[in-house]
Amino acid sequence: MRLERLSIGGFGRLPAGRKLEFAPGLNLVLAPNERGKTTLSQLIAGLFYGFGPRKGGVHPFEPWTGGDTGGELIYRLDSGQIFALSRHLDKRETVTLRDQAGREVALNGNQPGELHLGLGQGSFLTVARIGLDDLQQALYAGGAGKELETTRQWLSGYFFSEAATRGEVANPVSVRQAWSAEREKLYADDRRKGAESKQLTERAAQATEALAAALQREEQARQARRDLEGLAAEDQKLSEQRRAAALAVQEAGKRLDQAKALARRSGLLAQIEDLQQQGLATEQDEAKARDLAGQAQAAHKRAQAAQAESKQAHAKAAELVPGGEPERLEARLRALQEMRSEFNASHRMQEAAESALARQARALREQWGLESAALAAIDGQLPHRVERLRGQAQEAAQAAEEAGRALEALPAPPAKPVWWLGLVFMALVAGGKIMFWAYLAQVPWWFWALGGGLAAGGLALLGFWLHRRGQNKLARQRLSEAQAALEQAQAKQATADQELSHTAESLPPVLRQSEALALSQALTEARRLEGEREAQARERAALEEKREALLAQAKQAAPQATGGMEAALEEMRQRARQAQDALAHARRQQEQAVREQDAANSLEQELARHLAALSLADLEALAQARERSRQADKLRAAAAEIEQGMDPAALLSTPAPEAAQQALEQAREALAALDREIQALAGRKGELAKELEHLGKSEPAAQAQARLGALAQEKADLARRHDALLVAETLLSRAMEEFRLEAQPGLLKKAGRYLAMATDGAYEWLGTDLFEAPAKGEPEIKARSGPGAPEREIAALSRGTRDQLYLCLRLALAQEITAQGEPLPLILDDPLVNFDAQRLAAALAMLCRVAEERQVILLTCHPHQARLLEERCTVNRIEI
Repeated sequence: MRLERLSIGGFGRLPAGRKLEFAPGLNLVLAPNERGKTTLSQLIAGLFYGFGPRKGGVHPFEPWTGGDTGGELIYRLDSGQIFALSRHLDKRETVTLRDQAGREVALNGNQPGELHLGLGQGSFLTVARIGLDDLQQALYAGGAGKELETTRQWLSGYFFSEAATRGEVANPVSVRQAWSAEREKLYADDRRKGAESKQLTERAAQATEALAAALQREEQARQARRDLEGLAAEDQKLSEQRRAAALAVQEAGKRLDQAKALARRSGLLAQIEDLQQQGLATEQDEAKARDLAGQAQAAHKRAQAAQAESKQAHAKAAELVPGGEPERLEARLRALQEMRSEFNASHRMQEAAESALARQARALREQWGLESAALAAIDGQLPHRVERLRGQAQEAAQAAEEAGRALEALPAPPAKPVWWLGLVFMALVAGGKIMFWAYLAQVPWWFWALGGGLAAGGLALLGFWLHRRGQNKLARQRLSEAQAALEQAQAKQATADQELSHTAESLPPVLRQSEALALSQALTEARRLEGEREAQARERAALEEKREALLAQAKQAAPQATGGMEAALEEMRQRARQAQDALAHARRQQEQAVREQDAANSLEQELARHLAALSLADLEALAQARERSRQADKLRAAAAEIEQGMDPAALLSTPAPEAAQQALEQAREALAALDREIQALAGRKGELAKELEHLGKSEPAAQAQARLGALAQEKADLARRHDALLVAETLLSRAMEEFRLEAQPGLLKKAGRYLAMATDGAYEWLGTDLFEAPAKGEPEIKARSGPGAPEREIAALSRGTRDQLYLCLRLALAQEITAQGEPLPLILDDPLVNFDAQRLAAALAMLCRVAEERQVILLTCHPHQARLLEERCTVNRIEI
């Protein structure tokens, strides 16, 4: 596998938008501190395996300048396939993997590193990414907890299987760890382990406690039985006291009843007197009313009984319908055939009726030009309403015509004689002046006569003008009235015509000119036809339901009937006759119910007439009047009964009700106190009985003793199993140590060759106690200068030598694990800072050798390492 191009979208201190081109062989990334070298290695690992969770809502590698978090990586597999891997962190992490054709590759829940590299995240960080901090541990990097343990088990199993039998036998590391885990489950000094031993000890302690509790419960049971015997004696004593108290209460109750009876007698006599003052009714009127009401009610009951008997007869007829028993199957088939014949006859009658209705509807359509349904939908009163409106319109037209003729017959009003007013004025003025001059001067008499004549003529003309003015006014008034009458008649005619037109629009055009009576009869006939059609439709539906029922019965009754046909047919005939008799009886009872109901209605009418003759609204008023009489009789009888039930001496010596009530309450309080004591005693007895029952259900002491013995035997068996596992684990550890010293895995041989190159031959052998390392610890690494030389513990080596040793081990691990699979690129994050000049040059030469086999990306902040590296091999230099 080879990385080709990395596009940084935004990740920590790395510059957003930067693209890094990687070449085959050795790539040198040179950058000062705090410029993102380590972040770059984490970005590459994160693209393959995920960026990890947020902490406090913020991701540790969100860009310092803000923006998108993520990037895209183009890589090529050893097979030549090119893939584009993109991962971004928005609200949630999204990852996309596409091939060189742009098609998206389905991950199916896996990470791209697991899909193409075949390694988990912990294994990838151990094999492919090596930093300075990683050189402080032998084989594990990039993880903790379960992930670290998974990586360790994978590596340790690989070491031993490769060195021993190439996986043909079980991994002794796993076997020994399984034995150790099983032994520690049985017993361990560590409180977090030895679960079975602790559980067994706890169970033994619980069994001991259970035995002590069982002994204590048996003693409690004996004491409870003694307490029950004492409570029984006390219960008998309280029962005797209660009987005496109950007799006292009974006696006090009798005295109180006598006192109350006397008080009730006085009240009854007062009520009788009050009822007599209100008035009482006669018994004859009530008897007659009650007789009528009783007869009506009896008639109702008889009607109801007849109706119920009719229903029972119908139910009996329904019960006589043949069932589906096998012995009656043949009879049912014959009955179904007969019912089928009846159905065919009904169907033919139905078709005949429908044909007749169709002929009638066709005749109606030919006569009126509309379907019967359309005619039936028309309002039956509409033709008469149209005819009435036509008459009103004609009457309004005649009234308008008469008003017009009357207006034309009126003479025109005469013209106003305005000029006559001038003549009147001139005559009056001239006569007045002549008479005035005649008065002032001596003139002949005829002068006076001339002036008087002129004045009289002017007055006469004035009277004539006033007369003509009145006639003119009267003529104009008559003309105005005639015009108003004409306008009113015309408006009435327009209203009638408009209403007639609006109403006629409700009729189809072919019916608007039809005669009302004929049209009304046609509408009635259409409604009748539609009603009969609906009835025929219901009958047809009923026939269809009957047909379906017959089919269902036929399918259910006798799909393959055989034998016993005559006897079964006779039985069904009898059932049919019985059913017919029951139905006939039901009809008779129904008719009887109708007659009884009519009789009840007649009696109720007679009762109403009787009550009306008595001036009473209903039976309640009569009952109230008569009730007063009966109540008075009852009161007298009650008073007499009270007197008979009491001794004559009690009438004189009975105490007041209040004193008797007080004595009764005292007796009852004493009885209640005894009842409370008895109830408390019963509760105590119940508690003791429950306690005895509970103690009886608990584990007996003998059973608890037996369980404790079984646990002791189980504990001895557990100790024997623990000792056997401890011996087996010790023997396997010795065998593994002997094998480790004799057979060195191929991985450690490759690491030794790399170590010889990096140390200029100072060390050339590596060993490890991976089999002996604790489950959560680091294995011990040892080195020696050659065969037969003493081993040196890693703690005795310098820091630079330890870094060289661990680096060589990681390089050998990467080469060994990926030898048969996809070659991984090596990402080295400044691992050479602790090397001296001689060993730094040797280590750089070694990296050049490694770069010939796989891609190497060296991240460093030291320019002199870059110069030394460029002197030894071809380097793709990248600066950040």
